[in-house]
Amino acid sequence: MVVNKNIPSAFAGEALACLQAVHLGQALGFPDVIVEGDALTVIHKGQSPLFDSSILGANIQDIKWWAGLFRRCEFRHVPRKGYIVANLLAKEGLRTGTGSYLSGRVSDFAQQN
Repeated sequence: MVVNKNIPSAFAGEALACLQAVHLGQALGFPDVIVEGDALTVIHKGQSPLFDSSILGANIQDIKWWAGLFRRCEFRHVPRKGYIVANLLAKEGLRTGTGSYLSGRVSDFAQQN
């Protein structure tokens, strides 16, 4: 979880989260990644070979560039109801003003809730 401030829209937040996900995959040295998200527009734009001329086009191009560094990078849509633990962690991060990430386990906070 990363706490971001001054995000102009939900769409911008979803694009930034996707970009941060591919950055994290690279930082951890994963050769293959699956990026899951509930913003269908960001998922489709990340998969599309077309240039994105929207206001977030630069973010989408960055996502595509970073995704191209993996041996395999797949974008998948996951309905919002599939994000129960992620929502719990996000709410706790906003409450405490802290960030974290999970690798292979569920946080103690999420298990308690």
